[in-house]
Amino acid sequence: MGEKNTSPLYGRIDIGEDQSTPIKCVTIECIRIAINVGNFLSKYDRKNVLTQSGIFDTNDNDATLNLLYSFIERCMIYVKDSVPDEWDKGSANNGILTINNGIGGLIRTLNDIANCLMERGEINPLKDTPDHMAKAAEYYLDPVCRFIKTMNDEVRSDIRKTYGGNGPMHCWRYFQRAIASERSEFKPDGLTKYWEDHGKEFNNESIDMMRKIESAVKKYVREKLEDQYGGKWINEIPQAVYTAASKDASKHRYETGEDKDFWDFVTIIGCKDIVVFGKNWSEIFEKKFTLPSELKKTGGKQAKVEWMVLIDKLQRRAIKSNFTVAKTEYQTLGEVYQHFVE
Repeated sequence: MGEKNTSPLYGRIDIGEDQSTPIKCVTIECIRIAINVGNFLSKYDRKNVLTQSGIFDTNDNDATLNLLYSFIERCMIYVKDSVPDEWDKGSANNGILTINNGIGGLIRTLNDIANCLMERGEINPLKDTPDHMAKAAEYYLDPVCRFIKTMNDEVRSDIRKTYGGNGPMHCWRYFQRAIASERSEFKPDGLTKYWEDHGKEFNNESIDMMRKIESAVKKYVREKLEDQYGGKWINEIPQAVYTAASKDASKHRYETGEDKDFWDFVTIIGCKDIVVFGKNWSEIFEKKFTLPSELKKTGGKQAKVEWMVLIDKLQRRAIKSNFTVAKTEYQTLGEVYQHFVE
């Protein structure tokens, strides 16, 4: 795909022999995975028994290669001609298309488009010519090209900065969503669920809820410890929690000259450790810290405070540019918020 001078990827595929450049930055492995992950080709188990027939698989390796390559090539030429500036960037100038994430995502999208066209009876890959199929695919590639032309810097950064094997998949989901927003019949499996878990629509509200939850939890833990143990409550929390909070308080005082309350430096995970420490769980916190939806949850006290671990993880992730809150995580936060804040 990168060696034929007619290919839109000519000179852009890094085969490992030369150092990659901003132009030559798409790997063969990325292309291989993108083709194999879908149903372009047939799949076999370890005993070489057919488990899935490929929609482009003719049962002849050379014929299959020619058919699939020609279809992908023609579709990529259409995309290249539609967004030439983006295609020419490679990895330079914040390019997102002719890099692993973009090409891997585009090949996966072409597989989706072929499936959609087959389901609608518009193509039959084993009978139709690559030209016919690529022409039919243009209707679904147009929304992808419009998305590429109009994406903002935040989306561009999100696509570029999703690394490893998740990168092409994340770009693929963006391309899928662009098509689905304009072509109602295009409904690839898993698209809605993916964006429920990876979109940013829950971010701001979740961050606000976490801040209020942490404040309410610390207030509750502090008051209950003081009610139960009076002035000796320090002896009823883990030494590691006390040491860490005291160290942070001392550091803050040294750097700012400001005295702040010890509890300002106790984290949500520190509260979790206090809640399950010694007899604290059974004598003070079990009823309040077991969420209504988890009354029958097995696994003991550690399992029932997993929501506190979740909040700690989300707080740590929130500083990253690609931070997202999944729908299920948002729903858990909502239940905790109702339980402790409202």
